[in-house]
Amino acid sequence: MDVKILYVVSTIILSFVSIVLVMNYRKKPQNNAIKFLTYFIVLHFIGFVLFILRNQIPDFISIVIANTLFAIGTISLYLTIKSLLNIEPILQKRYLIPLVTYFIGFIVFTYISYDTKTRILIYYLFCAIYLLSTGWLLWRNKSFEYNLFDKITSVMFFAISSILIWIILQVSFMTLHSYYFSNSNIFMILSIFIINILSFWSLFALRYRIKN
Repeated sequence: MDVKILYVVSTIILSFVSIVLVMNYRKKPQNNAIKFLTYFIVLHFIGFVLFILRNQIPDFISIVIANTLFAIGTISLYLTIKSLLNIEPILQKRYLIPLVTYFIGFIVFTYISYDTKTRILIYYLFCAIYLLSTGWLLWRNKSFEYNLFDKITSVMFFAISSILIWIILQVSFMTLHSYYFSNSNIFMILSIFIINILSFWSLFALRYRIKN
């Protein structure tokens, strides 16, 4: 199956989950966990739409902006877990340092030294670090009432982070086409699989774990 079709399917799934989360956030705007979880899904949905429009809209929007939205979304997932654990769920200035570095990296490898592989490595490394941190945060601070859910979720984050690190190692030795969708490597399929898992996890977390 064409990889772009898989991205379209994932975008449809993200749109559905986005609607559910936005509706819940409008009902409970004071709930930080719902707020940051909504940011995570909605930003990935918008990023996917921009990503799919590659070569139809400017590279700055489809590459730099889209990937920056993914990065902000990943940090929002980290803040979602902090909110669940009542640990300082605030988007503080320190998060700007990795985001600005990330943004500059995509500017450099899009306009100065066009390199698809390096952009992919930057993205997966960023996600791997934050998902590993998210898993560790949840494992160390898991609640007594939701112990099983927190353990399973933290293991899931550890597993995804490990997969991303494996992808980084694999991509390092691959020859990639400059047009992202011309590549059909396993890492593309895995990335779609991962975001779909996190989308369905978001619905389950919303229903089972997130409370007023």
